Amino acid sequence: MQILKIFSKFLLISLTLTFYGCPDENPTKPSTITNEETVSEKKSVDIGTNGGQISLSDGSTVIIPSGAITSNTKVTVSKIKNDNYFSGSNRISIDISSESGISNMTVKIAVPKGLKKDDIGLFRYNPNEVKDILTGDIPLFEYDSDNGFIIATVNAAATGTKREKVQGSLLFPRWVAEWDENVEGTSSTKIIQMPFYEQPGSSCWATCATMLAKAYTPYKDRKIEPEVYKFLKYMGLGRDDGIYPFQFLKTLPNAIHLYSGGVGLQSTGFFRVSSLKERIVSELDHNHPVIVSLPYPGVGAHAIMVVGYTKKTSGSNKVTYDLIIHNPQGTGSETMYTVHDFDYVFKDKSSVQAVQIIYPTDEPHPDRALLTMGMPLGVVGDIKFKIPFRESAYYIELKEDINSKTGYKWAWGEKSMDCIPDTASDLILNLPLWNASQSGSKNAKIECQVRVKGKLVYEFSENITVPASGDPTWFNKTIPLNEIRGTNDSSEYYFDFAVYDGGTYVDGFDFYVNINSVYPLNGKWNWKFTPLNMGCSDNYKEFNIIMTIVCGKTWLKWIFDDGEEALFDFSYNKDDFTMHWNDDVASWDITGKMLGPDKFSADFVEVRTKLEQDSEGNYVEVPCTNTARIDGTRIK
Repeated sequence: MQILKIFSKFLLISLTLTFYGCPDENPTKPSTITNEETVSEKKSVDIGTNGGQISLSDGSTVIIPSGAITSNTKVTVSKIKNDNYFSGSNRISIDISSESGISNMTVKIAVPKGLKKDDIGLFRYNPNEVKDILTGDIPLFEYDSDNGFIIATVNAAATGTKREKVQGSLLFPRWVAEWDENVEGTSSTKIIQMPFYEQPGSSCWATCATMLAKAYTPYKDRKIEPEVYKFLKYMGLGRDDGIYPFQFLKTLPNAIHLYSGGVGLQSTGFFRVSSLKERIVSELDHNHPVIVSLPYPGVGAHAIMVVGYTKKTSGSNKVTYDLIIHNPQGTGSETMYTVHDFDYVFKDKSSVQAVQIIYPTDEPHPDRALLTMGMPLGVVGDIKFKIPFRESAYYIELKEDINSKTGYKWAWGEKSMDCIPDTASDLILNLPLWNASQSGSKNAKIECQVRVKGKLVYEFSENITVPASGDPTWFNKTIPLNEIRGTNDSSEYYFDFAVYDGGTYVDGFDFYVNINSVYPLNGKWNWKFTPLNMGCSDNYKEFNIIMTIVCGKTWLKWIFDDGEEALFDFSYNKDDFTMHWNDDVASWDITGKMLGPDKFSADFVEVRTKLEQDSEGNYVEVPCTNTARIDGTRIK
């Protein structure tokens, strides 16, 4: 569109100026609550080529046969208390070490008398080689029921793997004996209603931790509100990073303890699904939800929270279980209160692979929140600022950042942004609400307060109905940023979101963001246009025009009601500003100065051509200039 058409419409049309710009270049951890692994008993014996044995006080014994060692060597047997990966009252762990290789040996481990062999298991692994998956070996064994011993003989030369044949029988130095406790569920159906969130990215373990912590949080103290990004920050893991067994068992419980307000926790691993089943059912009967890290069908490495079970008894009196789980995937049928057969849930666990669990030692808060609002991290929902740019827009959104002090950042794509530029036009909210109550819909009230240096500058309160469903209910709102920013200088803004259920606070989150102020010319104005020297025409007279201006640093865009547009260059230095436009026919320059926050004065210069007759009567184009004065008054 030609800019000359705009000038011709000054007497008829109000203008809207829109700027399109580019971005500026710009916890305290608690003490450990899990039990530390220690050596409760240790014995060393020098053994020669003729063999020998080492016995502990409970009768556990390692027997080295003649020829299993090629030279005299010290062999050490240690009894382990609170095995880092397999603690519990129904386990015995011993370590076997030697200064040189041992080709074969017999190991006797003391366990309770009178058990059934089918209720006992034996597992070997190397604690120093546990990384993303804990795997090991299951040796064959015999059970002496009368004396209470598991007896296993390993011969690396005859039965070991290629690697074990090279390294000897100490490839797996940690031995773990485990036995079932014959626990059955006390109810036909058990469900613990628990809060639910959907995982951002692959942060299943952090989302399960958030769900668990949320059920214990003292709701009057929002300083420890659990959020996914806080767990990521605490653990030093990105949302798409996996979690190692040691981190899951030893560090994550400390984070849950912190963000739950101090709930007690236990953690351990299982290589036998029968013992795992007993522990899960037992904890559920004590109203303790269980977080499980496992290879989940169709997913791979995953974490879920088990919140209940259904007990099934066959005609032959065989007892099996369906598990009721909160699957943080939150998609399709894999969401809150998903029901799967126990064997299905753990069907991808191999016999030599362990799974890990975390469970609280306290019951959930009786008034725990079941209406929750997820804090988007650029995946599940949105908290983002819209920045118009030329004919389109880009967005700066909230994301987690484990390397930042806060645990989150504001990012344009992968680029971190120190502040929201003055060209931003809107704050866009797309927030997921979840109702994990099984008693029907809830009427939620969403509140937001925005403060600058403690002063309230903006707030809203809206109601929304959230049905009891495995799917989220979305709260959508677009807030013009000028309603929040107003005439404030560039500053740090504090946003506080809260959700209420029947007048009771149930969930919320908060964040800080630096928002650049806009140039004072922004706002709604009355422009008084006074022609001065109209060298191109004498048809212009004084007139007033009302327009709304949104400006930035380098561009201005004028938009008419009929959709016609024109782009301008724009610059400013403190109170002084300039606007410029040109094409092949004409150019405009507006040079002005702010006279306080509500007034400005500017000089307008148009350079173009006009037609004049030459001495021979021919019309020719000659340069000409129009000048005018613009006086602006803000409309409040």
